[in-house]
This record gives sequence, structure tokens and C-alpha cells, in this order.
Amino acid sequence: MHRIVALAALTVIGPGLALAVAVPPAGAVDHAARKAHPQLTASPAVVPTGGKVRVRGDIGTGRRLIRVQMKSGGTWHTVGIRKTQRNGRFSPRVTLTVKSSRMVAIRVMAPRAKVSGKTRPRVVTKVRRVKVTGPIVDLVSYEDQVLTKVNEQRAANGCGALTMQSQLRSAARGHSADMARHDYFSHDSRNGGDFVGRIKAAGYKHATLLAENIAAGQRTPTAVMSSWMHSPPHRANILNCAFTEIGIGAVRATGGWIYWTQDFGRR
Repeated sequence: MHRIVALAALTVIGPGLALAVAVPPAGAVDHAARKAHPQLTASPAVVPTGGKVRVRGDIGTGRRLIRVQMKSGGTWHTVGIRKTQRNGRFSPRVTLTVKSSRMVAIRVMAPRAKVSGKTRPRVVTKVRRVKVTGPIVDLVSYEDQVLTKVNEQRAANGCGALTMQSQLRSAARGHSADMARHDYFSHDSRNGGDFVGRIKAAGYKHATLLAENIAAGQRTPTAVMSSWMHSPPHRANILNCAFTEIGIGAVRATGGWIYWTQDFGRR
């Protein structure tokens, strides 16, 4: 699938003032599932290899033994056996390990269950599909190269060098990894949190100035720095002499798509 290289920048100046710049739309995953009798939902809709999926549903009243089954090729196989609650609801976690397919199908079977007031010898829920992504890779050497290039640009424009700060790096790398794993592009996390909250959660406290640059699709540190330096809001963050520290996260997703995050800070 062809994608367009993307950029976005965000700056917070002091407490409570934020400036957002050009966040392009990204592909969204629809987590909604239609109710059926018997009911079944599976979430999240995208999970990494070896990840956990929450399966929820209702096959009717009474405690019943259920089999959670998965199919990634042509054969269904059982990945979990559980009992429902007394009201017929279930909520087990299943682990997905897929080698040959990026999409799996999930269903639940019950030997005997009462559905819509009738007892049936075997109940099979509707099938739900979950996308399975390959492993993501932290590109540590790329992060270090970006830092070198940032400081070269700052030196050429009369600014002091930034130091790589571990908590900012953790926040930046975590956001790049989340975008890579769940196929989205935004300063806001999937739960609605912003970059300021992510940075604070990583342990970076008492900041007086914060900013964030993100990008996606550039294949090398040189390419992503060129994109940022040719974009006025991103360039402004990189060349803001008030910043003293930075965290950089570069993560390669399945298929080679790289997500980049720079988190700038001053305390």
C-alpha cells in the first residue's frame, strides 16, 4: 500500500498553552462489533505476534464450557477452554502466535448452551477477525544519528547542543512504537492522551518548555531531518535555543514503515 510521508509538530509554551500543526489523517481501526445471538467481540482489532486478545461474549444463561478457537489458515484449532459465568457471559484472554498469516479468525464453541430460550447441542458464535502484525524494531543507531544531525543544525544556527535524556527518549520511543504497532499517526495517543502526559508519565518532571515533532515514512535519519528542516514548525522546534534536552524514538513497523518522534524539553 502506497503511503505519503507524514509530519506533525506540537509545542507547549509554559503551563497550558499548546500549538498544534498539520496533523494529517491516518487510517483508523474500527473496534466496533455488531451484536449477535450468541454474541462475540474480539479486541484489539490489531495485535502484535504473540500478543493477547480479549474475547468477550454471551452464549445464554447458565455456566457452560466453551472453546475459544482460532484459524490462521484452513483449520480451526482450540487456543483456550473456559467456563462462562452463570449468566452465560465470557471474557477470556487468548494469545495469538501466527507464523504464516497476518489475519486470524476467532470463534467460540459451546457443547450445549441455551440461546434465545432454546437449548442447542452445539453453539458457534459469529467469526471475528484480528490483524496480526510482525515484531517492531527499535532503531537505536538511527536515534543517535538524528541527535548528531540535530546538534549540527543547532550549532550552525547559534544554539547549544541538546543531550539525549533517558526519560524523554522513553516517551519518544514509546509513542513511535505505539504508532507502529497500531498503524496510526497523531500526537494524541489512542486513549486520547497528549505528548505532555506521555512525557510526564515517563518520569520527566518540572518541565518549563516541551515540544514534539513526529514523522512517518522517511527511511533514514538524513531523510527525516531533511523533512523536518524544510517544515517551518518542525524547524522551529529543532532550532529553539531554549531547549536543553531531547528524546528520540525511531521504530520500524512490519513492512519497513518507520515512525519517528522527537520530544524536546527544558527544566
